[in-house]
Amino acid sequence: MGGSILFYVNGRRRQIFSVNPRMTLLEYLRSPDEYATGTKYSCGEGGCGACTVVLSRASGGKVEHLAVNACLMPLCAVDGCAIITVEGLGNVDHLHPIQERIAKSHGSQCGFCTPGIVMALYAFLRMHPHATAREIEASLDGNLCRCTGYRPIIAAASSFGSDKREGGSSRICPSSGRPCDCGNVGEPFGKIHKSESEFPVDLIFPPELKSYKRGELLIQYHDNRTNENVSWYRPNSLPAALKLKAEVAGLRPIVGATEISVERSLKHILPTNYLYLGDLPELVQIEITDGGIKIGASTPLTRVLDSLNILIRSLPEFKTRPLIAMREQLRYYGSNQIRNVACLAGNIATASPISDMLPTLWAVGARLWIQSVDDKEPYVVPFDSTFILGYRKTRLRPTELIVSIEVPFTTENQYVMSYMQSRRKEDDIALVSAAFFVELEAKQPNAKVVSARSIHGGMAAWTKQAVKTEEFLLGRPWNRETLDAAMITLRDDLPLSPDAPGGMIDFRRTVSLSFLFKFFLMVNSHLAEGLLNTSEMSLLEEHDWSEVSIGEQSFSTYPEKSPVGDPVVHINSLKQVSGQAIYASDIPLTAGELHACYVYSTKVHAKILSIDTSAALKISGVVDFISAKDIPGRNIGGMPHLSDEVLFAEKEVHAIGQVIGAIVATDATTARLASRAVKIQYEEIEGILNLGQAVAAKSFDMKPRTFKFGDPDSAWATCDHVIEGEVSNGEQNHFYLETHSCVAYPGEDKEMTIVAGVQGLADPTRTIAQILNVPINRIEMKVKRLGGAFGGKESRGTHPAATCAVAAKKLRRPVRMVMDRDDNMVCFGNRHGFMTRYKIGCSKEGKLIAMEVEMYIDSGWHLDLSPEVLEVALWSVTSAYFVPHFRATGYVCKTNKVSGTAFRAFGRPQSALVAETIIEHIAATVGKDTMEIRKLNLIQVGQMVPTKQEVDVDMGRFWRDTVLQSKFDNRLAERNNFNKENKWKKRGISVVPLLFGLGITPKFLLQAGALVHILTDGSVMLYHHGIEMGNGISTKMVQIAAATLGVPVESVYNAETTTTAVNNSGNTCASVTTDVAGPAVLDACQQLRDRLSPIREKLGPNATFAQVAEAAFEQRVDLTAHGYSKPYDLWFDWEKGEGVPLAYFVPAAACVSVEIDTLTGAHSVLSTDIVLDVGESINPAIDIGQIEGAFMQGYGFYTLEEVVYDSKSGALLTRGPGNYKIPGFGDVPREFNVTLLKNSPNPKAIFSSRGIGEPPLILGVTAHTAIRDAIKDARTERGLPAWFRLDEPATCERIRMACEDEFTSIIRQN
Repeated sequence: MGGSILFYVNGRRRQIFSVNPRMTLLEYLRSPDEYATGTKYSCGEGGCGACTVVLSRASGGKVEHLAVNACLMPLCAVDGCAIITVEGLGNVDHLHPIQERIAKSHGSQCGFCTPGIVMALYAFLRMHPHATAREIEASLDGNLCRCTGYRPIIAAASSFGSDKREGGSSRICPSSGRPCDCGNVGEPFGKIHKSESEFPVDLIFPPELKSYKRGELLIQYHDNRTNENVSWYRPNSLPAALKLKAEVAGLRPIVGATEISVERSLKHILPTNYLYLGDLPELVQIEITDGGIKIGASTPLTRVLDSLNILIRSLPEFKTRPLIAMREQLRYYGSNQIRNVACLAGNIATASPISDMLPTLWAVGARLWIQSVDDKEPYVVPFDSTFILGYRKTRLRPTELIVSIEVPFTTENQYVMSYMQSRRKEDDIALVSAAFFVELEAKQPNAKVVSARSIHGGMAAWTKQAVKTEEFLLGRPWNRETLDAAMITLRDDLPLSPDAPGGMIDFRRTVSLSFLFKFFLMVNSHLAEGLLNTSEMSLLEEHDWSEVSIGEQSFSTYPEKSPVGDPVVHINSLKQVSGQAIYASDIPLTAGELHACYVYSTKVHAKILSIDTSAALKISGVVDFISAKDIPGRNIGGMPHLSDEVLFAEKEVHAIGQVIGAIVATDATTARLASRAVKIQYEEIEGILNLGQAVAAKSFDMKPRTFKFGDPDSAWATCDHVIEGEVSNGEQNHFYLETHSCVAYPGEDKEMTIVAGVQGLADPTRTIAQILNVPINRIEMKVKRLGGAFGGKESRGTHPAATCAVAAKKLRRPVRMVMDRDDNMVCFGNRHGFMTRYKIGCSKEGKLIAMEVEMYIDSGWHLDLSPEVLEVALWSVTSAYFVPHFRATGYVCKTNKVSGTAFRAFGRPQSALVAETIIEHIAATVGKDTMEIRKLNLIQVGQMVPTKQEVDVDMGRFWRDTVLQSKFDNRLAERNNFNKENKWKKRGISVVPLLFGLGITPKFLLQAGALVHILTDGSVMLYHHGIEMGNGISTKMVQIAAATLGVPVESVYNAETTTTAVNNSGNTCASVTTDVAGPAVLDACQQLRDRLSPIREKLGPNATFAQVAEAAFEQRVDLTAHGYSKPYDLWFDWEKGEGVPLAYFVPAAACVSVEIDTLTGAHSVLSTDIVLDVGESINPAIDIGQIEGAFMQGYGFYTLEEVVYDSKSGALLTRGPGNYKIPGFGDVPREFNVTLLKNSPNPKAIFSSRGIGEPPLILGVTAHTAIRDAIKDARTERGLPAWFRLDEPATCERIRMACEDEFTSIIRQN
């Protein structure tokens, strides 16, 4: 047995003789040995796709190119393979067509996810050169993007589709981001590579590997960190594998390593002996027999799916029913990257209780072929209760392996189908699943049931067989009467205790009944024509969109201002698509650099009795434990003006995730391992776990905020209707793709240079100076770019930066921290949860007269920015509606949770939910359509918002434009016709207006500096305070500088944001950064332009800018200028309830149409039309990208994303993409249109623009109200009240349970 592995990376040969079997491919690629940092670390569990690379390998005489998650792939498993990373595809000088199209389609904003998307697309096109646009879009189901909203990426990707290429354009319009022949500025993308020989030579599969024999391999390694011997076994035959299984204790079989790598990342389970079975010929074969299909245990699921599809197309329909049932699960099983490496046997052996596939395999009558070293031939066992014995327990003996899975074909009278419901359609685990099988005596109505299987996932500690239901069905006629009785039996077969893991008790039980009903209809559809009425037929049709998601973008340009107003491509996009953009975690390691990892509280509230670091400090590579005693100055947290947060807890902890200290080690893996070895003893104190408990206990953190408008006390008597209600919203995680990352470099004379992940430099610098007890002038902080932030790095980015600084100061060595996704989500807060009680008065027509609201915000254990978020929420709660008499009171509630923090739109999304809930409640009360009530209550020009500022924008115009642009009347007619014809699926449509008051207090945040250098070659170097985090601020500032100086955009270089150039400025937040930074850049450039004016006049109009600059230098003209701006004088006095907190208004509106499945709660967005006033856009491409991305983030907040805590321990349960679901590619509206209002200059902001980073997020509430509209139609049809409470998010659980029917009644009767 050899002990080395051989592979290629981007065409370069690599042979490693000493490799740790625990090392992943991602760890290797990002190590100093390879430094392929375009491959990003983001989630560590294969759920985001940021680490996607292409794995090429010879298989069956062919070379296959597979997108894989490098964070899951063991390095040892790539022996004999060629790895292609984004660096191997192209660079900024020679981009691959995929990279070029994504960049020029404006498909990269923060850019952190972009390399993974590029590689996923490249792998799929390499294997499927004739794929359609829709197939290409579907292949990206394993990649997430938090910035773009996906639409421009889909536009770029779909342009490679065979149906788009033939006779189509080879150009992408820089205006729309779609293929066109408009002749607008842009370059041809070049041809699409169709064969391997057309690719650059370094991408050809290495000839050496074509003949490489992946034979028997044993790798043995001593892991000094755990002081364990770790072995990797790769047998070359099944008998050899079985022999190893019998001889080596604790041998862990792996194929795709999808389960074992997640255990390593999230559960910190590290096996010592690995048995790799991915190469055994006996286990990767697919055999078709007369009776069915036999699938090798290690066959990748992608290959299984391909085989199923071939058989489904070629065999008689009745035979393929089990194959269709399997396909329904496998097509949504994990992601493309997961399916490329995962296998059925791994799913079976882990026996997960929420497995999507186990109920299906059981129901289709699968049989398992199992073998041990003592068996001459495999023996066969049915996949049923004799195999699944308990929670993650099977009948497999330690010496046995699954060899193959046999699935029988069905006969004409046998029917089988599988079902699942998850939070998100793509790449998600089922909340509840089921599969059913029935055999009838004959193919006719009322035929007797000969046999039946009813198998359920997510309904017990292991896959559950509904035995009584199966027995009940036997011998009975297959009809509705039998079904109705079977429902009662099934309900009793599937009990769930109120405290069952996973919650959603009634939902899971109800959906299980719904699945049986769907199966009943499916079977009936085969038995006779006309057995189903037309209103039930759509229930059998899953959304399988044949067309790719499309969209149109409409905007104006202003040639007289050029390049201001031009849709310039993001200045970093070429670097981002090629993996050459450097983020904090990508900075090369320096000599002696150390790595830090947090040690944090595991209790919601407790006294710290002792901290034992002895075991951690004994681990090889661990250098020190940093805690409060090592802080030379003040022990403070994120905000320099607040003292209620500490950097490191000393005597008491107030939340799970509160940081106690940090382990510092020679590498990140060791630091993570050692952080878990620190033992802390606590004395627990009763905590407040949620907002409801805080309100009940009156756990308020400060004096209530309150103000009023008009005379609400007297107004109630004039109202025809007085309505009271309550609505709540959950939290939302920022889920920036780049976790908190920073590096601190100690210098001489108390200097500290910090590359940090922060949204502003002034506050962190002030805080860290106090912590280190040094003057602020010793702290240099810099940021090149962030991989997303959305407010989550405004105050929270200070904490890791300060931690690294304290460690670096103590140890006199550079210290780096790159947080794991799960730690990041546990330690740093979310968008705040709110609970709002409202009382409203209106006329009989539905006109608002009075409103009173009490808003309760879940602050967490310390204030952070909670008071400011509450304040914004209070003065925004009327949204786009006029309320003559108004009172709002807000309470900051203290709980024992990690504190909520800033998040894009800052309190306004919570307010919008309240405002639209009130409108819906009024409509239901007065019996009118919500469209009529919204239009009736629109605020008019000259009327005042609650802050007593007059409105100067015409919301009526927005309403009319949105109704027109969205073709609302046509869509409404389609919705009405659909709902008449369909009982169990319903469509909803809604138009929601928004009046966004842009502003931020305190006013010291509304100031900025800029520094501009003109160099003698005519190039320009620009510094400003804005942080580039996908918002395009750098691109806009470059455009302003170029336009002012009269030079091309390419001549201006946007340097990193650093305190050595620009200090004492505000943060990048609140949609005001362009408004604040732009005038500072303009000021500096105007100074320089004025200085150069005499020289330009002297040299004449034909002189180049470089000649003018050189002449100015020779004449000793200062070619450096500092600009400054303080654009708005905003303030608000809460004691007096008055002020001017808003600089101007940003009007917007959206129309959204949706379709829901009333039986499962699933929904799809059919169309979205957004109309928004950006003034005269500085860069319409950037603005449209912000609008699309913000809307999808808001859509996630209002419908999908659910932060879940354990109700007993208070522990966060949603700690990564595995169980926290942001929108994916499959959630993009099928039609997604954006219109920027024309002829609407804004005189209050630079170049007549408007700040628009946040308003579109709030428009996501339109999806919530459209879903409500669909639910309302279902309820009206069943005679239920039009009014019902629908909290946020409108998850599948809330949708399903609001659509009350006979199935919910059956469950609630029990």
